[in-house]
Amino acid sequence: MANRFLIASLIAVALLVLVGVFLSQDYTVTRSIVIDAAPSAIHEYVGDLKRWPEWGPWQEVDPSMEVNLGKKTTGVGAERNWTSDRGAGKVVFTESAKETGIVYDMTFGEGKSKSSIRYEREEQSTRVTWQVDGVADMPVFGGYAALLMDEAIGEQFEKGLEKLKQVVEG
Repeated sequence: MANRFLIASLIAVALLVLVGVFLSQDYTVTRSIVIDAAPSAIHEYVGDLKRWPEWGPWQEVDPSMEVNLGKKTTGVGAERNWTSDRGAGKVVFTESAKETGIVYDMTFGEGKSKSSIRYEREEQSTRVTWQVDGVADMPVFGGYAALLMDEAIGEQFEKGLEKLKQVVEG
């Protein structure tokens, strides 16, 4: 009886490892909201790293976060670093335009991702779409981590977009 249980357990672990090896480690998380404002009004908050605390969800999620801004807080090359009990990270703007939004590289621990906050005009409003694309680069477990990213990050994006809407529409 004990042998059967041991064999069944080993088979289950082997299956989990085997499936994990073949799962994609790539992930994309996307959330959108419509804000009653012009893209340039939204960009005042999104395009300036000094203003991210006014709408960003991260400080609420991790109160231990300490943020340091780079010499430049707007435009290409704007930079923000942070440390917290959960780790350290960095954001660097690679694109920034009042009418279309921002693109930024983000590192968090060993992970790297490409993210964007884009504006798309819709009559009198603007659709704001926040997206992150990355790779959960961990042997065996990366595929499982990638599967969980939408839920883990998506909720934070939703909170941030709601706060952005409140701040901009004020």
